Amino acid sequence: MTTTTWTGCAPKETLKRADNVETAPRISEDWLSLIIGLSIFVLSLAAIVKIDLLRRVVTTSFWVDVGRALGTVSKYYASLGGFGALVATYVALLVVLSVAAVALKTDIKKFALAFTAVFWIAYASWVAGNFANFAAVTPADLQKFGISWSLRLTNEGAYIFALVAGLFVGVKPPLAS
Repeated sequence: MTTTTWTGCAPKETLKRADNVETAPRISEDWLSLIIGLSIFVLSLAAIVKIDLLRRVVTTSFWVDVGRALGTVSKYYASLGGFGALVATYVALLVVLSVAAVALKTDIKKFALAFTAVFWIAYASWVAGNFANFAAVTPADLQKFGISWSLRLTNEGAYIFALVAGLFVGVKPPLAS
C-alpha cells in the first residue's frame, strides 16, 4: 500500500520542443483567469459613465416560444437578434480565451474545438432551463406565459440540464467485444 502526500504545489505542465528542451508557460492559469475576469469587470465599469462596451452580449429570458428565448442586453443592438447576439458572445469569448490558451502554450485547435462544444452544450442547457414550464415561479408569470403549471425551478434550474448534459457527454459507451 502506498501513500502520497500533497505538497501544496501542483506539478507544472511542460511542453517539449523539437530539440527535446522543455518549455513551461510564462503565466499560470490562475493569473490568466484573474486578468481576464478583471478586464471584463473594468469594461463593464465603463457603463457608469454611459459607455456600454458589452452591449452585444446575449441575454436569455423565460420563454414558451423558443424564438423569443434569446435577445441582446442592449436595445441598440436588437438588429443582431438573439441568435446573432449569441454568436457574437461566442466569438468574443473564443477570441479572448484563445489568446489565453496561446499564452499557456496549449494546442489552439484542440482548445477551440473543446471550447466550442462546451459553450454550445452549456448555452443550450441554459436556454432549456429558461423554458417557462420549468422556470416560471409566480402566478403572474404563469398567467403572462399562458401556462397552467410550472416546476418553479427559476432559471437556475438550467444547471440541472447542464449536469444531465455532462452525464451524457461523460458516459463512455461499452466497448464492443
